[in-house]
Amino acid sequence: MGSIDTPTRLLALPGDLCDYDALLMDQFLNVLQDLHGKDITQTVQDCYELSSEYEEEHDPDKLKQLENKLTGLDAGDSIMVAKSFSHKLNLANLAEEVQMAYQRKTELIENCDSDDENTESDIERTFNKLVKKKTPQEVFDALKNQTVDLVLTAHPTPSVRS
Repeated sequence: MGSIDTPTRLLALPGDLCDYDALLMDQFLNVLQDLHGKDITQTVQDCYELSSEYEEEHDPDKLKQLENKLTGLDAGDSIMVAKSFSHKLNLANLAEEVQMAYQRKTELIENCDSDDENTESDIERTFNKLVKKKTPQEVFDALKNQTVDLVLTAHPTPSVRS
C-alpha cells in the first residue's frame, strides 16, 4: 500500500473545516474505485449528484432520473450504492464532529486566561450563555418543565454533544 497522499494529510491540519466532508468523500470514492472499479464508482457519483440536485431543486425529473438509475441496477450494485450512501452519511457525521471539536478547542483557547486555568465545563458554559439571554428564573422554569422520552430504534444513531 502506498503512502498517505496530500489530501488525506490535510485532514489532520487546521484549515477550512467545511472542506473536510469533501475530502473524506473524495477519499472514499477513491477507495471504492480501487476496490470495485470505475463503473460502480460512477454510478454512486451519479446517484449522489441526482439526489443532491433533487434536494436543492425539488425537480421531479431529477427524482425520476434517480429512480431509473436505481431500478436499472442489479442486486449487487444496488447493495453497493446503498452501502455507499450509508458511508457518506457516516463521513459527513465524522466531518461535523471534527468541526465541532475544533470549534470547542478554539473557544477554549480564546477564553482561557494565561494567569488562570479555564475549568468551566461545557454545561457551565452553556448555562452562562443562557443566563445572558434569559433570566435565571426563565432557565429554571424551562428546565423543570423538560420531559425525556426514550426512543428505541433498530439502528440507533450515536449521540453527539454540542
